[in-house]
Amino acid sequence: MKSAAVLFISHTADRTGAPIELLRFLQWANAHSSHRILILLQHGGQMEPEFRSLGSTRVWKRPLKKKKGWLRRIQEILRWEGIGNSLRMACIRLWLLRFRVVLVYANTAFVGESLAALQGFDCPRICRLHELEYTLRNFCYPHGFNSFQQTLYFCGDYIAVSDAVVSNLHKSYGVALDRIHKVHGSIVSVDTDHYLDPRRILAMKEELRIPREAYVVGGCGWIQWRKGPDLFVQLANIADRLGRDDVHFVWLGGDPQHLSFRQLEFDVARAGLSERVHLIPHQADPYPFYAIMEVLAMVSREDPFPLVNMEAGLLGKPIVCFQGGGGSEEWVLKGCGRAVPYLNLDAFLREILEMIDNAAVRAEMGDHCRREARNLLVERNASRLYRILERIMSREV
Repeated sequence: MKSAAVLFISHTADRTGAPIELLRFLQWANAHSSHRILILLQHGGQMEPEFRSLGSTRVWKRPLKKKKGWLRRIQEILRWEGIGNSLRMACIRLWLLRFRVVLVYANTAFVGESLAALQGFDCPRICRLHELEYTLRNFCYPHGFNSFQQTLYFCGDYIAVSDAVVSNLHKSYGVALDRIHKVHGSIVSVDTDHYLDPRRILAMKEELRIPREAYVVGGCGWIQWRKGPDLFVQLANIADRLGRDDVHFVWLGGDPQHLSFRQLEFDVARAGLSERVHLIPHQADPYPFYAIMEVLAMVSREDPFPLVNMEAGLLGKPIVCFQGGGGSEEWVLKGCGRAVPYLNLDAFLREILEMIDNAAVRAEMGDHCRREARNLLVERNASRLYRILERIMSREV
């Protein structure tokens, strides 16, 4: 008899929130599940070797190596990239026939095209939904193909990362509440004492040319409109006008080779903030940077349930966020920070400065952050998710 397997589909293997969370769950499942792990990556990425180490893995779409001159013209006429994708999907379907697939797990709304290409496998399909409305409306239409509508068509159950995602899925798309299961994201345990060692904090400040006695406001994420890095710079500008030279701003994330990163650098320099705003590219280990922060400025315009809240929370770092901005409000309701009216940067900075100037308030919120973050460690949280998958595979849900 063919071995029972679960097929996990990720839209990419890039080192971003949703693929990272899937990788962590698969690392746990590899040690605790009896099902064989199959992985389909719609696109490759930096974490592809890590996925391959956990199960049999295939990549559907590979970027076409562009030729020059008449060879490129032939590629375009023959639609060579599309032919290559079709051939690879045919091979993927043959690969899957070797197994008895008992569940398809779609990680994010972006894999609808894969679900459509794999229709015909008789098993439940579930989507792990990380996205909110702005992302669903603006980024699920590659080449006119509505990926999320395909996901809605093929999936019967959904695992939402936050109350905000549950609400949007139910109210905007009519998915019944009994088909939506909420499970927050997961983080891995780290040696917090190691990162919070005062000597290490001072060394990191020195490396970033931040005065020893300065307070640090953190921000995190790829340099894109939704994450609000432009708003982060505006916060620093307001603090500068208020004469708060004792407060520095550190943004962690992005690629210096991308235009968006250089645009942000331009704004920082043109505003005269180069001495107090520090732009740090993506780091494999973000915790040394979390450690130097007093508070995390979650300036995202929309964010389902940011991993950075939990990761920084392990080190006791409270947040300030916008009302209506997504899952961060849920974190605030647990006593882990404050929420202010959407885009009210003056109110945002007031809350930040109150935390900075009131160590007792900051410490109390930090205790809440640590408690809530520990409850979402992968060794605890992954078992919650797996129990839901087991019930779906047995048709109990």
